[in-house]
Amino acid sequence: MISYLRLENFRSIVDSEVSFSPSGISVIIGANGTGKTNLVRALDFVQSLAQGDLTQSVGLQGGYRSLLPKALTYRDAQKAITTVEYRTLLGSPDGYPENVPSPHVDHLLSFNTIARNRVTVSRESLSFSQPLAVARALRATEERGEQVAQPDKAVPPSEIRFDRGPSGEVDFTAEPSLTVDHTEDL
Repeated sequence: MISYLRLENFRSIVDSEVSFSPSGISVIIGANGTGKTNLVRALDFVQSLAQGDLTQSVGLQGGYRSLLPKALTYRDAQKAITTVEYRTLLGSPDGYPENVPSPHVDHLLSFNTIARNRVTVSRESLSFSQPLAVARALRATEERGEQVAQPDKAVPPSEIRFDRGPSGEVDFTAEPSLTVDHTEDL
């Protein structure tokens, strides 16, 4: 479930963010022309990103120029970068520690066009929170064949992050460093 969405240069939305209700039910209200439909289009865009690729997702929205706010001048539109950032809450596996925040995935994608309207990524970041807690819960299930309550052993906050810049190179970071030695005692 998406819990947070930030948009920059997406249709009529120049820069805005919204948090969605943890209940799974959110209501969008506002005057005509305030971006309600474009917020829904942004959610459609996020869904299409998960199912296809960036170029295809932009095409389904009518092309890159259709994504840009009409308020941008031609010169500003040429340099504009569209950013979509969102958080997806993940379900916790059986045996997940109760004292650890639920796992989630954060995705930030910034893109624009270059010659001949080719869509290109200028920055992308994908992070997964609490992999150590998830690993602990899954390992306990695997080893025992069924889930047994775990002792209240502290699980450190953790995150895995992949970052990609315009060159296409991907950087990987993990906090804390994830090694076999580090995870064996989970």
